[in-house]
Amino acid sequence: DLPAAHNNLAMLYAESPATLTAAVEHAQTATRLRPGSANYHDTLAWACLRFGANARAETAARRAVELAPDDAAFQDRLAQVLAERRR
Repeated sequence: DLPAAHNNLAMLYAESPATLTAAVEHAQTATRLRPGSANYHDTLAWACLRFGANARAETAARRAVELAPDDAAFQDRLAQVLAERRR
């Protein structure tokens, strides 16, 4: 029940196509445990984007921006997700 551990695992697992399902699951757990963390929603967006769940990635990226509107990294992730959705 440590959201930081789940978030870190999600980032690690998102790097390999073989572990993308686990990445999304860990990222979802992190956001469930700490719903107010923009960073965890950004991780979920990244994992979902890598997994191909672009609609879910957009939702997570938009939530990250809502939680931290002045953070350029979260705005960049949202732009990345939107660009992928346009493809």
